[in-house]
Amino acid sequence: MTPAGSYRHDPRRWSFLVPAAGSGDRLGRGPKCLLPLGGEALWQRAVRRAREFAGQVLLAVPEACVADIRRADPACVVMAGGDSRQESVARLLAAATGDRILIHDVARPFGSRRLLHEVAALGERTGAAGCLEAFDSPVARARDGGLAGLLALADAGQVRSPLAFHRAVLEEAHRRAREAGLVARSTVELVVRAGLPFAFAASEPDNIKITNADGYRLAQLLVAAWDEAQARSADPGGRP
Repeated sequence: MTPAGSYRHDPRRWSFLVPAAGSGDRLGRGPKCLLPLGGEALWQRAVRRAREFAGQVLLAVPEACVADIRRADPACVVMAGGDSRQESVARLLAAATGDRILIHDVARPFGSRRLLHEVAALGERTGAAGCLEAFDSPVARARDGGLAGLLALADAGQVRSPLAFHRAVLEEAHRRAREAGLVARSTVELVVRAGLPFAFAASEPDNIKITNADGYRLAQLLVAAWDEAQARSADPGGRP
């Protein structure tokens, strides 16, 4: 593993995977990857951000969207997603060429450059890393409709992307899941259930996920100011 403080980002080593095959049923506006935000579709925002970070960008979208997105962006590796997020990531991973992998959901349009690079550096050192959003109120353990206990706030949080991996770690997590017949809701669950270590950086307040109409309205309120702040923070080389 790379010692703390010695990380130097090399985009050529990284493949950036964008799972974007969600149907968007909860929003009722068609495939989520096509949702407009700040003058472009979510998939376009994701790919633009990814190109600042990685030498290869791969996008998994609903099958009906593949041809149009390939025509719109021939340089991006575009494929049909699977029936689950796990299958979509597995397909993207199989087509990736980098020995370092970063995953960031298309539905999280505000992961900053700083956050991407912080998680990448942590993943380089540990093999697998992501973000954790801390809770600011009591977290309950429920049982049979009642309160079974409270978790200490220092011991709890919500997992967020971006996620960064040594390729071998992510491949091993998927291999063990296939052997066990496991279908998990998140890539982090695959890694943890495989008994592999996983490290976390603090997430950012703006790293929201668009899952419903309320989340989309919030993203629309944030997008102009967030884009302006990101433009101010970038140096001429596009680094944080």
